[in-house]
Amino acid sequence: MERDQIVFVGPAGKRIAVRPRARGQNEIEGVVQVSVRRTLKEESTEIPKKGVEYTYLGYDYAEVTVEIRVWKESEFNKLQKLIQLFRPKGKEQKAPDVYQPVHPTLRRHGITHLYIFGIEEPPYDPVKGWTATLQMREWRPSYKKVKAEATQVGRQGGGQRTDGDTGGADRDGTPIPQQRALANPPSAKGVRP
Repeated sequence: MERDQIVFVGPAGKRIAVRPRARGQNEIEGVVQVSVRRTLKEESTEIPKKGVEYTYLGYDYAEVTVEIRVWKESEFNKLQKLIQLFRPKGKEQKAPDVYQPVHPTLRRHGITHLYIFGIEEPPYDPVKGWTATLQMREWRPSYKKVKAEATQVGRQGGGQRTDGDTGGADRDGTPIPQQRALANPPSAKGVRP
């Protein structure tokens, strides 16, 4: 794949390509410039008499800038249709549409899904033609954490509970390590016989 073309695969599997020599109805004749910005997430804490300590938190989601440039008016009309696809669909849309881009720079950074959060379209320039700049962010599915149900460690006596008995929990009601271990037993996967 050439560096000056990009392919977007939309939510319904619709494929849109921008390339120097367009061949089909869903292809725009133009060139593309893609840049990626990925930053480190870290937290800094000032420690008295020691200075600042940094904690590594991983990498933030990448921000991608896709600049599309076309020179023919017919291709500009196709570019406008592409931009309309990225517009919000109304109040009923809860989240932005996610697109799967295909481009060598994005592949090198491991970016497989993007959503658009900004579009910039400067006026027509007779030398540069029509330009549209898409500001995109990396998208990854988020998973909700499921709370494990707290289980009480069984008591030996089986009698009535007294005021001082916390069921094995600390005074503030947080489970002790033994309770947490019983609530979340270790996985048997990868255990040697």
